[in-house]
Amino acid sequence: MEKDLLSIIVPAYKQEKTIVQDLLSMKSQLEKSQINYEIICVVDGFVDRTYENAKTIESANIKIIGYEKNQGKGYAVRYGMSRAKGNLIGFIDAGMDINPRCLPLLLEHMRWYDSDIIVGSIRHSASKVIGYPLKRKIYSIGYHWLTRLLFGLKITDTQRGVKIFKREVLEQVLPKMVVSGFSFDIEILAVAHRLGFQKIHDGPVEMDARKFKYSSVRSSTVFKMLIETLGVYYRINFLKYYDNQKFSSKEHSSFWQAKELKEKEKKFVSVIIPVRTKTAYLIETISCLQKQTIKDFEIIVVTDEKEKIPKARVFASKIPTPAYKRNLGASKAKGEIFAFLDDDSYPERNWLENALKIFARQKINDRPIVGVCGPALTPKNDNLYQKVSGWVWSSFFGSAGAGLYRSRPMPEREVDDFPSVNFLVKKEDFLAIGGFDVNHWPGEDTKLCLDLVKNRGTILYNPEVIVYHHRRPIFLPHLQQISRYAKRRGYFAKKFPETSRRLGYFFPSIFAYGLILGTIASFCFPFVIKLMLLFLSFYFVWLILAGLEVLLNKENLYFAILVMISIYLTHFVYGFLFPFGFFSSEIATKPRLIDARAHRYLGG
Repeated sequence: MEKDLLSIIVPAYKQEKTIVQDLLSMKSQLEKSQINYEIICVVDGFVDRTYENAKTIESANIKIIGYEKNQGKGYAVRYGMSRAKGNLIGFIDAGMDINPRCLPLLLEHMRWYDSDIIVGSIRHSASKVIGYPLKRKIYSIGYHWLTRLLFGLKITDTQRGVKIFKREVLEQVLPKMVVSGFSFDIEILAVAHRLGFQKIHDGPVEMDARKFKYSSVRSSTVFKMLIETLGVYYRINFLKYYDNQKFSSKEHSSFWQAKELKEKEKKFVSVIIPVRTKTAYLIETISCLQKQTIKDFEIIVVTDEKEKIPKARVFASKIPTPAYKRNLGASKAKGEIFAFLDDDSYPERNWLENALKIFARQKINDRPIVGVCGPALTPKNDNLYQKVSGWVWSSFFGSAGAGLYRSRPMPEREVDDFPSVNFLVKKEDFLAIGGFDVNHWPGEDTKLCLDLVKNRGTILYNPEVIVYHHRRPIFLPHLQQISRYAKRRGYFAKKFPETSRRLGYFFPSIFAYGLILGTIASFCFPFVIKLMLLFLSFYFVWLILAGLEVLLNKENLYFAILVMISIYLTHFVYGFLFPFGFFSSEIATKPRLIDARAHRYLGG
């Protein structure tokens, strides 16, 4: 951290025509005011030439960073803030609808009021606003009064794209953030207020709304913001979510992980991928690994039979199960860290770098960090039916007991059960517990995590350790995969209750057998029909809400209907088969079938 330094984050999405002019204009205004500053432009997805054009600027005070996939404004701002050096950190939208001349003035207001946060407001008495559409004005006024009612914020404008924060505010607030989209602004303000940062004040801006790229705000966007805002209120007042997310010190926060890796913190990594035969997905995985931002790693692929795979060390296992293959790969590995991927997943460019930064923190809550994991997101190039499957996993209602954080970027947390599709572990700790239990698949990762947490230390989930996981398409392949998970989780609920006997895993069975037994009982006892209708009404309200979330995000009714049908079938199949595993004395481990000639898997 540098004192008396203002760090300004500029999130940019599809700004290739104006980004250079925008950044130079900000630079000019800050230099005129003799402010010690840095500008960090975060390109929210490499979808056009915004990044390339911005990189042409030669200035020691302007840093251009970005990432491949569009993640939303909130994510981009957090990404930039985590790399900021200043004791004051702010952001301003690209596009110049808000004139950067306001930055020095906001800074003066912040110092005058000794504010924790200063918020640019079009309703400030000294603000100048041109061309603000009536429809947006009505939405803005309504939203202002809603947020004032819900959160008690005594400011006149929460959504304007310019704000400045004291660094200590962000130290406490950013690690707890959930929202990545338009409601990022209200979440950060409401959570700061909740955590005791009461000195939040308005400041004047100059705004030319005619320059705003999305001046025609769609009703679907407004409705989505409303849902997200109510979600923030629910998490604050009912779940106490932001109160419960604890970080013992700033080095334990993902917000501060973005520092550069020191030489002594760099570790040689062995990336281990089990696969029955070389597939097109595997080639994609290896190609993406070659683009990692760090190069100190090896790729180990374990196949059934010996095959030639470029850029990888290949070992033949003769035994097809993934747990055995992973252990074999680990026995051949040279790395201090084992990084496990599935053959149908591929990582972000900074996957290994971000994971090593977490290992470099060494401890959290006085326990050693032995494992690191992160979300497995659905790739944008998956087909429609794969994306529907992905939505089942990443929706609150669809994922049931598994947890949203497995399929969505969520705040950092300690976990005790995580899939090996995106899992890194220290070699010494992996070997100390004997590696994966070869008697289980799926579920070998559940047992590994349990052994690590009980005997060695902490597994830390971080939202920036990202891989992309190709999903099984609906309906049959998806449900075949679900059936394996259901029986294994049911068996684990009996055998390993510490992490598998959780209420969320039992909900689908309550639904499935409630539906079956209730239908049978209704023929003999008419009053059961009313109970069944009440039961189904409750379920379908949640199902419709899940579909509504999809509709707001995808704006595709057919897609939303497919997701609702898939969630229903997922719950029924999982719920029906879960007790079969629970009451089984043993479950056989059967690998997926393959077409060896075509180099592809069969079914789910």
